[in-house]
Amino acid sequence: MEINELLSSYLKKVHWAFVGLTHPGNLGAILRALKNTGCSSPILIDPAKDLMVNSPQVLSRASHARECVHDVKLSDLETALEGSNMVIGFTARDRDIQIPKISFEETLKSVSDSLLRWEDFHVSFVFGCEKSGLSNKELSRCTRVCTFDLDEKYPSLNVSHAALLVAYFTRDTIRKAVLRNSNYVQKQHRQNYSFETVK
Repeated sequence: MEINELLSSYLKKVHWAFVGLTHPGNLGAILRALKNTGCSSPILIDPAKDLMVNSPQVLSRASHARECVHDVKLSDLETALEGSNMVIGFTARDRDIQIPKISFEETLKSVSDSLLRWEDFHVSFVFGCEKSGLSNKELSRCTRVCTFDLDEKYPSLNVSHAALLVAYFTRDTIRKAVLRNSNYVQKQHRQNYSFETVK
């Protein structure tokens, strides 16, 4: 199995939920970021009523990922998270909630290790609206809370930038874990050796 095909088999088990999204430009940028990294299309939870998934602004920002608008799903949070063994909520603010907090690096390792270890493992990443992020009630639906290590004077990321950051490093962490897997590396080595011998 080629590395991209193998990566795709893992990344399709990572689900992307965006709560209360309001700006069409952000949706377009999210679509592009998720396609760039081979991730699944987003699930929109209670988006703004005037947010049109196929609006000109969404399509323009999505660029070559514009066909992905047809894969966008609308849902409530509870339904969107069904079947996920792990739910990571991302927030820029410290919260006084009884949910384990986990660093971004720990999140990446935990997700990667779990995906490679258990075939039926699924994870959901949850992002809040542009103005105020996830509410405490929404975070209470998560099994872990994650924050980014950013400048304390301005720790808030644009939601599409946060999505790209998480998507890229999730893909990269899984890719590196796959390449460390001795069976995969040995298999690729045998294939390469056979090809060179034939030449």
